[in-house]
This record gives sequence, C-alpha cells and structure tokens, in this order.
Amino acid sequence: MCDLNILWGVKELNQGISEQLGKEFGADDWEIDYHAHPRPTHEGMGGKQYAIGKAQVINGRHYKSFSEVEGLLSEYGCLHLKFPIILGVSEPTYTDKQLDKFEAADKKTFEFEGKHYTTYKASQVQRKLETSARHAKDRQIIAKAAEDDTLRRKEQERINLITSKYAKLSKAAGLPTKAERMRISKYHRVKTLEELQKRSVSGIIKKQGGNIMKIDKFTPCLENVKTGTFVDTAYRIAQKSELSKLEGWNFHWLGADLEKATVYELTTINSDVIQGLVAIEDYSRDKAVYVHIAESAPHNLGKNKEFYGVGGHLFAIAAQCSKDLGYGGFVFMDAKNKELVEHYHKTMGAQLLGMPHPYRMFIDERAAEKLLKVYTLKGE
Repeated sequence: MCDLNILWGVKELNQGISEQLGKEFGADDWEIDYHAHPRPTHEGMGGKQYAIGKAQVINGRHYKSFSEVEGLLSEYGCLHLKFPIILGVSEPTYTDKQLDKFEAADKKTFEFEGKHYTTYKASQVQRKLETSARHAKDRQIIAKAAEDDTLRRKEQERINLITSKYAKLSKAAGLPTKAERMRISKYHRVKTLEELQKRSVSGIIKKQGGNIMKIDKFTPCLENVKTGTFVDTAYRIAQKSELSKLEGWNFHWLGADLEKATVYELTTINSDVIQGLVAIEDYSRDKAVYVHIAESAPHNLGKNKEFYGVGGHLFAIAAQCSKDLGYGGFVFMDAKNKELVEHYHKTMGAQLLGMPHPYRMFIDERAAEKLLKVYTLKGE
C-alpha cells in the first residue's frame, strides 16, 4: 500500500506539471499513456487521444470526448497518465496496430491451478499473496517473542507455501516478482517441522542408546564445587591415545559406533585433565550435527564431583561446532528417557521430534544462540 501511495502522489504531481505546460504552449486536448495489464474497466483507453469538450472528427479521424474517461483517471490506484496535445497535430505515441496488439495481449488468459486468469487478475493475486506473506511473517515474529516454537514453525510453513505459489504464479503469468514487497524487519527464516523430520529420517541415524548427561548448572566457566571459584575452560579434539587410557568412564569412547564421529574433550585452561567428553558427527546432508554421547569425567560425578557445569559446556561445544560448519547451531541428540526429554527442554530449550528415535530431540538456531551466550568457549 505504501508503494501505491507513493506512485499516486507522483502521478498527481506529474499531472499538475503537464497541465501547466499544456496551457503554456496552447495544447488543450489530452493523450492517455498506455501501460500493460490495466484493470478491466480501464481497458481500451490507454494510448488514445481525446478531445476536451465534445467528441470531434479531424482529418477523418474520430476523437472521443475526454469526459468519457476523466472519471476513470481520478480513481485511486489508476496508473494511467495524461499528456497535453493538439488534436490533428500531435502524433500519437502508438499506432492503432500496436494498440490492438497490446490489448489482445492484455485479454489473453492462462491456466493456473485449475483456474483461468488474465494477466491483470494475476497481478491482483500477486498483491494479495504479498500481503499474506507479510502478515504470516509478522505472526512468525510474534510466535518467536512468545517462545511458541510450534506456532513459529507452522507460520514458516505458511510463508513457504505462499512464496512458492507467488513464484509459480508470476512465472506462469510472465509477471516480474516484487520480493521487496514481502520483506519484514526482524524476520528470519526457520526450519518447518516437516523439514526437521526429513533431516532426521534422511541422514541422522537411529540410535538405540541415548544421552544420560544432566545439566547440573549453567556457568560461563567451570565452578569448583568446594570453593565456588570459577576456572576458565578450553576444548579440543581428543586424541585416540588419550581415549585409550581412560578409566572409570561409563562409555567406550573408541567404539565402532563412533568411527565417523569427532570426540572433543573439555579441559580447564593450562591443564590436560579431561573434565568431559562429547562425540559429535557432522551430517552435512542435513545441515546439522548429531551428538552421539556426552559424558562427565568420573571425578565430576556424584557427591564428590570436582566441578559444576560440565554438561552445559559439552552441548555448547556441539552448538559451536554446528555454527562453525555453517549450520546455525542446529544440533540433534537422543535422550535416554522421558525424564531427560523434559530436562533437556527445560535446561537448553531442546524440542522433542520423536522420530526415528522416540526421544529424538533438537536444539534449533535460537536455542543454540542462548546456549552460546552463557559460555566462553576457547577452542585449541
């Protein structure tokens, strides 16, 4: 609507200038310019010359009275312009043959989704779709602010359907697209629920186990349980020689199921003591990473644990790896049970996908961003 207001204002300004110029050189009749795809009630008047007052015949050519179309030109949204001319002297911009060709093209119909459209009708559908896309984007932004992830992704699905129809209709009608008319500030595309399911089914394998890691505390650094002091952390790829020496850990970190995964170790700065491990696999096909397993070191478990904050750090490492790979922080993982599903949702904002693993979950771009704001990770 804003674009139309501007065009209407420009038109009114141009008409005022044209009228003044016409008076100065004695032109007291009008020619209306031609533009493609006019509204049906305006068809046939573009490109024609008109007489002020009564209709006239000059040199055997009939000129209709301008009063027949004057009211149409004043209708809001009409983009036809009038130019001052002298009947019988000023040459028309277009020949009758050219105008016949233009008008035939305007009346031509095409079929789209089982309906017949003129180009003008298609252009009106374009405007409606542009408006619908903006409204859906507004609702998606509101859903994000309300932290309603399901509604946010449903609105994204609606946006995708609208923009797809818009592109197909425009191509079928031979009309240019106006993507700028669908832009909304602060809108960012997210994955739909269907896209998330396809990701999980297409590439990320079904695991029979699941993570048992709990998030005991969110801390920018590891917190010493006894003293309450904070210790800066670092992470790096664990070497097989290190993993082969592990004792007292619950999981086998050199198992065959981790052959394609990269194992990262969490340490404190200037120390080689491993505080936790996380196995991450890159699924480039799905634009996401998968956390096979995350585990705290034995000395960080139970009543005698040394540090708080290991679990959060390990999932933050996965989110950072996803960002580094260009996946926006998208992470998939499997929880061991329903209790952990609730725990991961409450602590990290993870969402339950439920397939192909019954407790398959994901951390999306927004949840990953929140997670990474907490941690001051330093890769080595």
